[in-house]
Parts: sequence; C-alpha cells; structure tokens
Amino acid sequence: MKYFCCDMSNGFVSVSRKNFPDARICIDPFHVVKRLNEMVDDVRLRYQRQFQDAGDTESLKKLKGIIRLLKTREDNQVKYWGARFHENKQRQFQDAFEVAPDLLEAYDSLQFFHDILASWPYSVQYEELTEWIKQYTASDVEEIHSAACTIRHWRGYIQNSWKYGKSNGLSEGLNNKVKVLKRVAFGLHSFESFRKRILLTCGKLRLSKDPLSVLEDARNGKEIRL
Repeated sequence: MKYFCCDMSNGFVSVSRKNFPDARICIDPFHVVKRLNEMVDDVRLRYQRQFQDAGDTESLKKLKGIIRLLKTREDNQVKYWGARFHENKQRQFQDAFEVAPDLLEAYDSLQFFHDILASWPYSVQYEELTEWIKQYTASDVEEIHSAACTIRHWRGYIQNSWKYGKSNGLSEGLNNKVKVLKRVAFGLHSFESFRKRILLTCGKLRLSKDPLSVLEDARNGKEIRL
C-alpha cells in the first residue's frame, strides 16, 4: 500500500504505522475543515449561552442571523444572498461581530484555511499553512488556539494530501451510503441480502477476493482491485 488516507485520529494513524509502515499517511482536508467548522460553532455557542443567561435577546438574534453564513466559504455566499449579497453580508456580519468579537477571529481563520486549500502549487500552500499556524496558535481565544494546535500536530499528514493529491472521499461516500441504507431499511437480518442491497445502491462494486485476502494483499504492497 502506497497511501493511507484517514482523518485526524490517533487510532487510524497507529493502524497505518503498524500494518502499512511504508505507506504515506494523508489526512483528507475535509476533516480539517470539519474541525474548523466545529471550532467556529464552539465560539458561537459560547456567546449564545452568555446572551441567553443575560437575557440579551437582541444580541442573540444577531448571531442566529448568520449561522449558515459562518461556515460557508465566502466564494459561495453569493449563492445564499443572491443580488443583495454584499449589502446584507456586510450589515449582518458587522452587527454580529460587534457583539461577538472572538467569532470574527474564528471566522477569519476558517476563511483563511479555505484560501489555502484553493492555492497552488504545493509550495505556496506550505508557506501559507505555516503562516496560518503561526498566527492562530498564538490566539488568545481558547477554541481557536486548540484547533490550531491540532492542525499543527497533524500538518505533515495534511500536507501529504496536497502533495500527492490523495483523498478518502470515495470511501467516505460509500460508508455514508451504507449507513443511510441500513437506517432506512431498519436493519436487515440476512447479511447476504444486505450485501446485495449495498451492491445495488452503490453500483458495480465488488471485491475480487474475500475481505481478509484483500487486507493481506494491502499489507504486502500488492494492488487492490475492486
């Protein structure tokens, strides 16, 4: 196995190091953006709890008005607002960030990382990520500092996904389809029936060998054929 794509989990990384020592570990940027989205949410919820406890309904309303926009990349926000994008965005964001200043820094850090993902080539991404980590690990906002330290810890594997162009998007999509199928079917008592439903739902997907043989081939560096 040449590449091992995963999220920011010590468990998955440990498995790769033990079973596939020669594989390049790549952390999919999707999981990094997900972590930063959670960071933005944590800051927003902290302010919302403060406003609720203080009975400040006006400030609470300002925050709730930008919930969707907070985690949307700026290039895509025009799809939400349409022709009045610039006017509405500036007014609502300004009102919200005045009552929740830490939220502005969290939002900027997320948008900065989106810009890094859109950069090219790899050398530029490397330099920009270095600047991002330097800037936000020094943040006084605990949620931002914690997220930045997490990304600093995994930065080598995150950069591998850019350097080698690898992603676990296919496996994540298949896992999601299987979970949805299991949920809407309310469980299937026959494994073989469940397997056939998965194959019908996911298209022409089949293993040329049994799962244990596929795992053994991966460990030996052989090609895995689906």
